[in-house]
Amino acid sequence: MNVTDWIFIKRAELRRAFWTVANPKVLETETRRAAFNKELQGHWAPQSIDVYELIWEHWETDDKVRSENRKDERFIVYIDPDMDIDWINNSDPGADGEKCVLIAESIGAKRCKHLPREHLLEFRRMIGHALVSGLQDQVEISKKLSNEAFLFLRDRTIERSRSWTLTSAHLLLCVWGSVWMIGWHLHWSSYSRVHEHIFGSLAFLGGIVGAYLSVVQKAGRGSWEAASGRWLHLLEAFTKIVAGGIFGEIALLIAHSSWAPPPIVALVANNASGFLVGVAAGFCERLIPKIISTYAKDAEKPATTNI
Repeated sequence: MNVTDWIFIKRAELRRAFWTVANPKVLETETRRAAFNKELQGHWAPQSIDVYELIWEHWETDDKVRSENRKDERFIVYIDPDMDIDWINNSDPGADGEKCVLIAESIGAKRCKHLPREHLLEFRRMIGHALVSGLQDQVEISKKLSNEAFLFLRDRTIERSRSWTLTSAHLLLCVWGSVWMIGWHLHWSSYSRVHEHIFGSLAFLGGIVGAYLSVVQKAGRGSWEAASGRWLHLLEAFTKIVAGGIFGEIALLIAHSSWAPPPIVALVANNASGFLVGVAAGFCERLIPKIISTYAKDAEKPATTNI
């Protein structure tokens, strides 16, 4: 016995020992599934099948098919342990049935592993029954099921994406808020110019809060592709929140610049005002770029003199 086989055997023994103590029903389910697979394998030998959940099996013995002198219409559609749809078909559906099978397969080929297990199984069942209807030339039913499966996948994908986006935003806000509080207590409070550091950090924190609110507001009406993965959603939320903090600092610098009109200068006269300016800059993503563009255009205008 080589090392790889020994590791697999020991891992299986440890897993069995764990589930024997933790949840014996898991082993009972696996035992019943193995027996069921063995029975199904006897129907479809020599082809190999591994069934996690059976969708439909149309089975008749060889003797019955031959005795009635008719074509073989046996087929099986099932979900395998990898949560994919597999099927074996001996029948010959009509042209419309073949089109329905192709439509169902094309929808089932879409990326869906990002869904929770319960939703993934539900989606696979819809596709499986659409295939069954197509193989049985039930064209209208197959098209209806395929369309419902497509809509189900689309809606669950949007929900999953919104969940990831909101979770990332909540997590990042907590992290940045904690970092700000720790930094203020351990670092900035020891500076002699405490007021200026608090003022700048409050503008940055305000920008983060504003960007967080912007992400939360848009998550309720946005439409993303959850199949792109959780990390891309985290990166998107992280980028927006960090950019919001930077915009908050830029808004503060603009308000303190010589270009700023007196009402803007008066607006950031204290810590609370600086924080609110940061919130506005972080929430309105285009606010700071628009202000910078306006200043750039004003600077390009030729100077005029009054005579």
